[in-house]
Amino acid sequence: MVSTGPAQPHPGLQAQLSGLAVSASSPAQAHPEPSAPGVWIVGVHGGAGESTISELSALFREAHHRWPQPPPYGSVLCLMAARTNAAGLHNARAAAREWAAGAQPHVVLLGLVLIPDAPGRLPRELARQVTLTSGGVPRVWQLPWVDAWRLHAPGYTALDTTDLPRPVKKLLVDLDELTSLNISKENPSL
Repeated sequence: MVSTGPAQPHPGLQAQLSGLAVSASSPAQAHPEPSAPGVWIVGVHGGAGESTISELSALFREAHHRWPQPPPYGSVLCLMAARTNAAGLHNARAAAREWAAGAQPHVVLLGLVLIPDAPGRLPRELARQVTLTSGGVPRVWQLPWVDAWRLHAPGYTALDTTDLPRPVKKLLVDLDELTSLNISKENPSL
């Protein structure tokens, strides 16, 4: 985990429309409030890895590419997810600007999970965009390419969490420390 950008929104900023499908204020598309504590995984574009990340813990909730509905009181924990291609990083910056401008005041943004769009090193320009994007969120976790995840079909096949790469385990442990939800304790392979 790398602490990078702001820890809290800055309501004086001007929000721009993010890459998220719809704002939680739209009643037709809003999520119900969670019935138990957890972390909403907000994919900032289609194919961001939101479903796969959501399956790493029963305490993760898939947000379906939009901010969760405000609860009757308090706030909701969110973790954005994006691929490391140009479109994914652009949408992550747009969503981070929206959050930073205070457009989602009920959201406690834990950070951004970046999932590789291809195996191997990032091209220099994409690495530069990762650095730029990192400045807009509280923390960033860069996960490695996991070839086995290509064979995973969320909702159809179970995600194998028995041998997770070290950076994925670190993400879960860091989220434990940030939330006190015992996310990593739930997975005996950590």
